[in-house]
Amino acid sequence: MTLAPRSLIALVLAVLVASSAYAAPEKKPANPEKPDKPNKTTAAEKSADKPGDSSVAETIISEINFQGVKLEEVIEYLQDGIPNFKAVVIRDGPMSEDVPLVRMRLKKVALGQFMELLTTAYPGIEIPEIPGVGGPIYLIKVHATEAPQSQPGGALGNGGAAPTTSGVRVYALGQYIKYLVAARPEAPKEIAVANKEALNQILSLIKATLAQVGDSGSPQPAIQVHEETQTLIVKGTVEQQSVLEDVLGQLIPTQSDAERRRQAEADRVTSQLKDRERDMASTLSREKAHYQERLVDLEQMLDATRKQLAERDTMAARNAAELERLRVRLEAMERGKSGGNEPKPSTKSE
Repeated sequence: MTLAPRSLIALVLAVLVASSAYAAPEKKPANPEKPDKPNKTTAAEKSADKPGDSSVAETIISEINFQGVKLEEVIEYLQDGIPNFKAVVIRDGPMSEDVPLVRMRLKKVALGQFMELLTTAYPGIEIPEIPGVGGPIYLIKVHATEAPQSQPGGALGNGGAAPTTSGVRVYALGQYIKYLVAARPEAPKEIAVANKEALNQILSLIKATLAQVGDSGSPQPAIQVHEETQTLIVKGTVEQQSVLEDVLGQLIPTQSDAERRRQAEADRVTSQLKDRERDMASTLSREKAHYQERLVDLEQMLDATRKQLAERDTMAARNAAELERLRVRLEAMERGKSGGNEPKPSTKSE
């Protein structure tokens, strides 16, 4: 049976298509959710290439001034200023970010001291340190503190009235200690001992004053001292803290308007005297430099004159020696003439 040309062409095309479909390998669709496997390098191995900074706790913070700042903002401020400082804040349960609000003002304090001060000033804060190759991590845990319990019937303590709000404040005592030490009639032999005595005097005054605040049954404020930073930590009511601030304000007496004017006039006269002293010192310095240059020139002229005198002395000595030789020859010639033995010129035979 003979096939028509069209039927033959269609049969050949069908055979080619079937053979190509059988020979082509099956392609699996690419999975975009699975990226290429990274190099088998763990995080510990990566951090081992970067040695940790073990001295991050000894980093000195020039100044701290927090007035009712959230703890997270305090940590963010420290991390911006200290690149190697790593810290995480964790709270117990649904606690507000406003607990606690940090109030501190310090100068030149180490980071480790500041972290220890946080745990001391705020009892609900716990800061364990997690060491590691890349540097320590401070885990700041904020625990819920006990709230005041209500009396039966829904009334609170203190005779059914709401209790006075209490809080923690931190006070820098450095300026007051320096003032008391400087006010002594005689300069102290040991500064450390004098600072310790001044600190004890301030604490005694504060405790005696706070003992007179409130009723006899009211709780006394909790007072702690951090001697290394000369910092006072007080937990008490608003009234107690207000009295404490009044006590600190009275330690350094304020000046009246007349005293301030006299002090300003004294400062002005002192500034003028210092300006004159600087001008005189500058003039003396210029004159000294001028006379030193003149002295160098005169010394050079003196050396040149000495050399000239030495050359003249040498020439005079030579002339004296030559005169002496001529005088000897002249005397010899005169003696020969007087004795008749006049020397005759010698003749040489050829």
